[in-house]
Amino acid sequence: MERYTGAVQAYLARLGVPQTEHEDLVQEALTKAWSARAQLREAKAFSHWLLTITRHCWIDWLRSRHAEQRALERWLRDHLRDPRTPDPSDEEVDLLLRAFDTLRPADREILLLRWEGDRSVEELASLLGISPTVAQRRAHRALSRLRETFTRLRHQPRS
Repeated sequence: MERYTGAVQAYLARLGVPQTEHEDLVQEALTKAWSARAQLREAKAFSHWLLTITRHCWIDWLRSRHAEQRALERWLRDHLRDPRTPDPSDEEVDLLLRAFDTLRPADREILLLRWEGDRSVEELASLLGISPTVAQRRAHRALSRLRETFTRLRHQPRS
């Protein structure tokens, strides 16, 4: 595992994770990889597998620091609301978080990378190992699904 510490740190730096968090996230990713090592099917895929675990650790880290909520609040202000209204209500934020939680993990991931990391389509593509066209399409579809779910939840009768 020591052999991969540098690669994990470099990946965290590309994700924009503050240097002060690298040590904890590296340790968490390597620990999770060690615990799940029986699930690795091909040894030559280890590096990609480890970076996927690292990305999931980073997403958990973002969530634990309420970054997800801040990103969603920004998105709510920018995309779903009347721009003349200054701040989203607690109810709107709650609805958006509920809508976000219904998304597939891949949709949540690409939206978090796009919003919180303020990544370009090219950066998304590079981080996810996909083409820019696919990254743009995935982000657009995830955003559409989020918008549809938010709208549906907003128009449901309150109980």
